[in-house]
Amino acid sequence: ILENKSKGAILLIGINHFSRVNVVYGNQFGNEVLRIFGSRLKDLINGKGRVFRNEGAKFAICIQDGQREEMIYFYEQAMQIAQKEIYLENILVPLTLSAGCVIIDNLNYDKQWIKNGVDYALSQSKHENQGKLIFWGDGINDCDERRLELYYQLNQSILHDCQGYFLCYQPIVDTQNEKIVGVEALLRWHNEKFGVVSPQRFIQWLEMDPSFIHLGWWIIEQAIKDTQHIFEENPDLVMNINITAKQLAN
Repeated sequence: ILENKSKGAILLIGINHFSRVNVVYGNQFGNEVLRIFGSRLKDLINGKGRVFRNEGAKFAICIQDGQREEMIYFYEQAMQIAQKEIYLENILVPLTLSAGCVIIDNLNYDKQWIKNGVDYALSQSKHENQGKLIFWGDGINDCDERRLELYYQLNQSILHDCQGYFLCYQPIVDTQNEKIVGVEALLRWHNEKFGVVSPQRFIQWLEMDPSFIHLGWWIIEQAIKDTQHIFEENPDLVMNINITAKQLAN
């Protein structure tokens, strides 16, 4: 939509707790369920737009010139499909959904800002509104707006060689002899507007962003660079670096 410089709507649908399907029936079965659901979504919009499979169990419906009422209708129909019409190997696989939507009526919107907005609306739907469709901008208070801007700036910093991120090192002390036996690398971020920000405010958001993998490698590399001289002089010290499951899998 943005590439064509046209107005429209993006509906991001997430299947709740889909990992349970994989656990019970296996990954191959789960992948086929996702394929069937995606195909049904494509039939639902009937050429009015496009359907994309996102990471995990998420699907994006993009409708050029899409309006609010139309997106509500599509989501209501998608919920009916998910709850009553997904059969595989004669097994009904009922699914529950959450969804966020952004209506694009300003062609000056930044792509990343729109992505952050629809991700945030989906998160609000899943965690705060029991799967109700949430439109970005509806009831989003100043605190939410500031939080989303923070996430946007954090993401932009990663894309610009992790500018603004830095590491602090917390000593690990042996309580028996009170000697330092190692350090733990702690991530921080600094920005003129937000000051110094601890990961408690942003790590959960960044873990959902594909760019987090790049930040994770930067943390490891930076920690080694920062402390190389210390460990050359004290080879028995231990460095602790926290990594996420996504980074480990990567």
